[in-house]
Amino acid sequence: MANKKIKDNKKSTHPTEKKSWKNVLIINIVLIVVGALFLNYYTKRPEIVWIYRNLLAANYATIQKHPDATLDERLASKLKFNYVYLAYVRDNTPDTAVILFPKRDVILKQPTKFNDAELSGVWISSFIYPRKAVIDSDASTENITHIAVMNGWGYDRLNYSVANPPENCVLPVHRIGN
Repeated sequence: MANKKIKDNKKSTHPTEKKSWKNVLIINIVLIVVGALFLNYYTKRPEIVWIYRNLLAANYATIQKHPDATLDERLASKLKFNYVYLAYVRDNTPDTAVILFPKRDVILKQPTKFNDAELSGVWISSFIYPRKAVIDSDASTENITHIAVMNGWGYDRLNYSVANPPENCVLPVHRIGN
């Protein structure tokens, strides 16, 4: 038995070794203090309060109010006509469409069903993806395949006339068929 190694009685410093209760207590106290400072600082910031009240709490309330609603139904109830219109555009254009939208101020210069909160190009693009949204003020409008008619804007961009034009719709730039 001379070949057996003699065990060392020293404590192991392996990372998975149990820590003493004092170390665990100190770590927990430090985490609680840091967490309290973080919450104290950030809950007084207006953007954090807005995120909590308008996004988190409002979305949770909508989910609780309509637990069986689809995502489209929830978005329509929250975002009203803006979402209904963009869902219409999404559902009535091919995935490869490049759609011309009016500038925000053109849409909102008269009484309208649209809400001004969500009419930026980025916001519109997120709802109609993979279609591409081009805002009228953007530089290149040569690859446009469809016109998003909003509050009557856009009929002058078509190369044909429309009988009984609706106030809001989406139309191809070039007439399909005869």
